[in-house]
Amino acid sequence: MDKVSIAPNPAKNEISVKLQDKQDVTVKILTQEGSVVWTEHQYKAEFMLNLAYFPKGVYYVQISIQDNVEVYQFDKR
Repeated sequence: MDKVSIAPNPAKNEISVKLQDKQDVTVKILTQEGSVVWTEHQYKAEFMLNLAYFPKGVYYVQISIQDNVEVYQFDKR
């Protein structure tokens, strides 16, 4: 998978996801327990994820591009 950047970490109300190129991507936000709390599809090189309604805690962003999946941890404060 191409380079993925997720910032800021810790996050307050939103995080920015940046991919190397514009791609068809599925994004999931998961709790520490593995429950999926948000899913969306994007076709962009950069997009924002709104976290304003998520409780404080540790979450994971799962980025899926074709058959490649990567998971990144972030803290919501």
